[in-house]
Amino acid sequence: MKGPINKESKVTLWLGWPEIISIVFGFIVFIGLAMESGPEIVALIMHGTKLPRSLLGEGLVTVGVFGEVAMGIFIARSAKRQEIESAMHIAELNLLAEQARQKAEEATLELARFKAPRVLTQEQRGRIVEKLKHLSNTEYDIAISDADPEILNFVFILELVLSTAGWTELNWLGSGEALIRPGQPLIRLGASVANVEIGVHVNQPPKLFERALTLSNALISEDVNATAGRHIPHEMSSTNANAIHLLIGRKT
Repeated sequence: MKGPINKESKVTLWLGWPEIISIVFGFIVFIGLAMESGPEIVALIMHGTKLPRSLLGEGLVTVGVFGEVAMGIFIARSAKRQEIESAMHIAELNLLAEQARQKAEEATLELARFKAPRVLTQEQRGRIVEKLKHLSNTEYDIAISDADPEILNFVFILELVLSTAGWTELNWLGSGEALIRPGQPLIRLGASVANVEIGVHVNQPPKLFERALTLSNALISEDVNATAGRHIPHEMSSTNANAIHLLIGRKT
């Protein structure tokens, strides 16, 4: 996007043909009057002859024509300058309006992106599965911040992807309220989390954290806000000792 117009930049005042023709004819008249009165002026200077009243009148006319020509040039240049400055001002206003329009469009797109639910297309799911299937038999459990429809729909998508990759979901074991889904593993409610956090306990083996990091990176590559980390177990933690813990909250 181009920046604002520099008002201090040098402006070339090109005159149009009507102004140029007017100035040329003015000079022709001026030169003609000067030629007519020229010999008498020379005689006055060289020989001290008496200045006739006609010469005085011709001189005044000549000076007047010269003044008109000079003023015509000044007026023409002033008008041209005003025209250019007006055009520059209009161009600057148009540029500012275009910038404002583009910013408004960007804000609208960003708001739409923020409001859009998290989804993974079939192609995205396939790419994630390819990155995770060599880690089959990995155990995991899930906790969510609340039973928001967008969160639950995204949980279903993740469960489908991980199941396809050969991962195994466990019931969330530990204190706290659970979301009971008939025929499906228990999910803990009330996790204090936003987006997707994939954690392992600090006392779990490093290889388990590497698997959590692989999952996090696979989601990030598909534009899902996810992080992986190690945490100290607390009273609200899952007691599944060898599982990766998926904590899912509202999208921010």
